[in-house]
Order: sequence, then structure tokens, then C-alpha cells
Amino acid sequence: MGATYNFFLYLFVFISGLGWLTSRLCDSNLYVLKRWTLKTQKLTNTFVVQFSKKYFPFFFAVLIVKSFAYDSFAIPSISMSPTLLVGDFVLVNRYVYGVRIPFTSTVALQGTKPGPGDVVVFNPPHMPNKYLVKRVIGVPGDSIHLDDYRLTINGREVPRHQSNFDSNNASDSLFFDETLGAHSYTTSRSRERSLISSHGDWVVPQGQYFVMGDNRDSSSDSREWGTIQESDIYGKAVVVWMHKPGIFNAPEFHRNGPVK
Repeated sequence: MGATYNFFLYLFVFISGLGWLTSRLCDSNLYVLKRWTLKTQKLTNTFVVQFSKKYFPFFFAVLIVKSFAYDSFAIPSISMSPTLLVGDFVLVNRYVYGVRIPFTSTVALQGTKPGPGDVVVFNPPHMPNKYLVKRVIGVPGDSIHLDDYRLTINGREVPRHQSNFDSNNASDSLFFDETLGAHSYTTSRSRERSLISSHGDWVVPQGQYFVMGDNRDSSSDSREWGTIQESDIYGKAVVVWMHKPGIFNAPEFHRNGPVK
């Protein structure tokens, strides 16, 4: 999922919509004059118009759902492992944080605010045309302290203990269970020292959010490029609905379930 994909989707719906409208006009009483009969027959018999007449309503409905209700997002990296794995497809709730006017950041209908622990899809400040997925760690006004991977928010340490999470890469990683807000989830870190910061202090500005990946040593996030604007949040990841490990592999559904 990306800006280029969305552009071509909107373009396709627009073109098919023109074809559908053309077919409707050709079938209406506006074209009953005999001198138009041959032209309209040739026009309505073209592949584009016939295809649009048949499929435009379906694609238009898909566009409405994608724009205002739910979208699908493929996980491209290990930054949210073990919560989300490469090849996972997540369903993204588009309206939970407010319904926006398409192509703008203007909220037409207010929703809830992103909360601590929410997994969100957003456009990062350094790559505004790309979508990333991370976990909200700090909300506006929060003071965040990170010391050797231990999080303290507004003076209160985030509950954390070593996990018994089972993974094929357990020899390379350490796993910890954390509870933040209403979410309990598992994070991972490398046994080797990472170049990504495990220490730091931040204060979250108003209207912005501090996000991190659950794979703390393999995530480029707010520790590196700062907080994200609320207006750049695309939606909330709520469900893993499919896992596809590769282009030539069949879809798998053993990982289906809510995003923790």
C-alpha cells in the first residue's frame, strides 16, 4: 500500500466512472435522434464502456470502503516483530480516529484520539509518500525516558518482564512482555548491542505522537526521526487477516487474529 497505488486506484475508478456514465447517457433518451444511433452503438460496444458498465459500481463501492472504513496493509519489514511479521496483511480501521475528506487531512467527523499502545499506520515526516506501521508510545504532552530499553512515561515505568515467547530466532533475540494503556504485547531486542538508541529523553509536542517498533533494535522510528503529526496517521491496525510468505507461496491463515 502506498501513495502510488492509491493514485492509480483513484485514476482507474475515475476512468471507469467516465465509461459507466457514457454508457448511461447512450442508453438514455438524450440519444434517441436517429443521426446519433450509429455513433452511440459503436461507442457503447467498445470494450472500455462495456467493462465500465459492468464493474464500475463494484470498484466504486470498494473505493468508498477503502477511503472511509477499512483498508489493507502488507507488513514490509521486521520492525514490528514479533507482533507483526513480514508477509502479514493487516486490516486498518480508517474511521476510528475520525473520517477525513479524501486527498486532505481535514477531519469531517471526529473520532477518538490515538492511545498509548495503539498500532498505527502513518506517513513519517522524512518519507511523506510512504506508509509505516509502529506502536504509539507517547501521546501529546508525555515525557518519555528510555534507559537500557526500559520505558518510563510521565515518571511511571512501563510494566515489563522477560517473556517465554517461543521463536526460531530465540538464540539471537531477547523477548519482553510490556503493558501500555489497554495493550499487552511482546517486544524483542538483540542480544548484541544495537546502533539504534536504547537511551534517551523526549517530550511529545501537542498534536504529535511518539512511535516505536516492537522490534526495538531493528526499527527506524521516533527515536531517530522524531514524532509524527496526528494528521499524518492513516488509521489503526486492528486485525491480521492473512499471511503470505512470498510471491509464489499460497496465502496462510494461521496468524489470523486481533493486533495486540
